[in-house]
Amino acid sequence: MPSTLNLVQHPAHDLSNVPAMLRRLADDIETGKYGEVYAAGAVLEAAACPVFGFGLTGHAQNVSELFALAHQKMVRDRLAYLESLEPSQPE
Repeated sequence: MPSTLNLVQHPAHDLSNVPAMLRRLADDIETGKYGEVYAAGAVLEAAACPVFGFGLTGHAQNVSELFALAHQKMVRDRLAYLESLEPSQPE
């Protein structure tokens, strides 16, 4: 497993062309834009909230861990950003 996690937000889409969105992601993975990819996950905001996993470690437990890592990174990045906005404290 990689030692770093890179969160990438693709531009917002209205889901009117799902195949094109997925093809763009697949193209980016195939060209190595994200380095070596071991697994990927997707969650649909729908009544049943289905979760999908893909790749060498794409079963449910690993996908759940991917989402937990992504959430943790997002929180850390947000906290670091907020800390950077605070005025310097006099020593």
